[in-house]
Amino acid sequence: KMKTRTPKRKNLPISATVVIVAMLAAAWRYRTKADLPAWSPASYRRGARRGVRGVDAVSCLVFDYDDGTAIAAAREPWMDHPHFVHTSWSHTHELPKFRVVLPLQRAVPSSAWLKSWRYAAAQAKGQVDPKCKDPSRLYFLPAVRDERTPFEFIEHDPGGSLLELDWESIPEPTPPRPPRRAPSRTACTDSQRDAARAHRLRTDPETRRRAGAE
Repeated sequence: KMKTRTPKRKNLPISATVVIVAMLAAAWRYRTKADLPAWSPASYRRGARRGVRGVDAVSCLVFDYDDGTAIAAAREPWMDHPHFVHTSWSHTHELPKFRVVLPLQRAVPSSAWLKSWRYAAAQAKGQVDPKCKDPSRLYFLPAVRDERTPFEFIEHDPGGSLLELDWESIPEPTPPRPPRRAPSRTACTDSQRDAARAHRLRTDPETRRRAGAE
């Protein structure tokens, strides 16, 4: 749960996939979202508490959609790989809100997670919630507010391999250029301004002509 700071690690064999699918496919009914059980695809270093610094690796790519992107459009880039989709707590027919979960062929080390997530997000359709780039992020299990809340679950297995993010080949992002600073102006004293006027009068005929006209 959200209030728990100590992660509980579970190493599940491939045969346990059916259990994971069952957990994601079943819509839990809770009175409040904060009461929902939560999961995370992150593994932690021994003794570490939940948080970015303690993450060792991430084993699933997760995308949350809250911008109204259609489920079919969000799935399009990933149809060659097994994935799950389930609608989330605030989902409605008018404004779809859902989560796409792609198990990875190899867990990505935390040191390479940010660039890997950005690389994958650039291939996604629609506006992905940028908070999902957090390697320690928790995700609530599917839930509905009441019997009238719509719920949808999709399990897709085309028979292909799991998605692999080859973090070793993904280039590091180019750091943003620092903003250009406007040239600073140094305030002049009255004596400096008088000296500048005197210099122009001595050296510039046009300045002398204007001064004489005045």
